[in-house]
Amino acid sequence: MQVTKKGDSFVLTDGANTLNLTQAKYEDLFYAVPVDNGTLFRLINDTILEDTSLRNVFKKMIDQAGGIDPFLNDLQKQVQTLQPG
Repeated sequence: MQVTKKGDSFVLTDGANTLNLTQAKYEDLFYAVPVDNGTLFRLINDTILEDTSLRNVFKKMIDQAGGIDPFLNDLQKQVQTLQPG
C-alpha cells in the first residue's frame, strides 16, 4: 500500500489498483486513524467511497492484500505518514 499526494488529490495504490481521494475525503480518513479496522472499513466503504465502482476497487485492494486486517493495518500506517495539509 502506498499513499501519495498528487496535485489536489491523494492516491492510494497497491500497485494494481488505485483510489483517488479528494482532500476532504482524505482528511476524513486521516483524522479517523488510528481506529479499529471494523470502524475504518465502515467509514471508507459507507462514507468516503460513495460510488459502487470505487467500492469495487476497494474490495479488490483488500483481496490483493490477503484480507481486510492486513490491508487496513497497512493503510492506517501509510495514512499516518502523510498529512493532508
